[in-house]
Amino acid sequence: MICWILKRPGTACARAFYIGAVPASNTKPETSSQTNAAWKRTAGPWLVCAAMVVVVVMIVAVLGVSSRMRAQPLWWQPVASENPEIVENATELENAIFTQLHLRRDADRIQTETGEVLRSAEWTVGLRAEQTNAWLAVRLPKWVAGQMFHAMDKAGDPEELDVWPEDLSEVQVSFQHPHILVGARIDRGGDPRYFSATLTPELRDDGTLWLVANRVHVGRVSVPAGWVLSEAERRADDVVPEAFRGLPEAEAFFQIFAGERPFADEPQIRLGDGRRVRLLSLRSDQGRLIVKCRTEYVPDPDADPLEERVEAPSPAG
Repeated sequence: MICWILKRPGTACARAFYIGAVPASNTKPETSSQTNAAWKRTAGPWLVCAAMVVVVVMIVAVLGVSSRMRAQPLWWQPVASENPEIVENATELENAIFTQLHLRRDADRIQTETGEVLRSAEWTVGLRAEQTNAWLAVRLPKWVAGQMFHAMDKAGDPEELDVWPEDLSEVQVSFQHPHILVGARIDRGGDPRYFSATLTPELRDDGTLWLVANRVHVGRVSVPAGWVLSEAERRADDVVPEAFRGLPEAEAFFQIFAGERPFADEPQIRLGDGRRVRLLSLRSDQGRLIVKCRTEYVPDPDADPLEERVEAPSPAG
């Protein structure tokens, strides 16, 4: 290889080889200008090549990041909300949750600091990600419309209220121990983008539920949540869909993910018959969300004890 280079003195490598050689004793020393010219002739091609390599690497890196930012997350499983099987799964999940919330079970009388409470035994349910995503695809837009319908105290059919953002085409979750991944697909101008966050659920000793974001993802590119949330909060009008702008829940969204405030001060659901279902723990594990609850009922202190035993609704399980 060296012989081949020496036989081709015009190449950059050959020039570098000769420049690096020790001159013979009868060789006249080169002047400064000659040395600079020789260095430019020798190093110039290498610098150009190096610069081109750097540019190519940067272009490849940018294209790679751009491609990954547009890519669908690895955990994402497209759900067709019109698919009869998906609709059936969503309906079954909603009915199962309703049944568990309202199921009547035996209760014990417990004396607390605020008075006497009827408490059921603890009960647990597990939600699979595919079931949950079916419900999110089929029922979530209608549920949001219903919530806003009642908040505005309107009359008529809640499903006629069209509040779901047109560019928010899909919402999904994934349960990966110990995190909950929540993501959304945004379609703007035929260019779908996927935004998601890795949340850590925590039920603290004071009873508050926290959902702090550890990472925020654009496609398959992940960055620390703190880097993104502060800037996103300043540009809320560009980030939050127009239908949700100005809502207290939307304004609190960034603070919740940043860990500045709890997701719920009292994580409980109040039932129409006076009972309440209190969340005791929330755990993400192997594609399932394990939810542990207890149902409580506060007796009427003015009610007759015998009548209360017969008539008062017992806690649901």
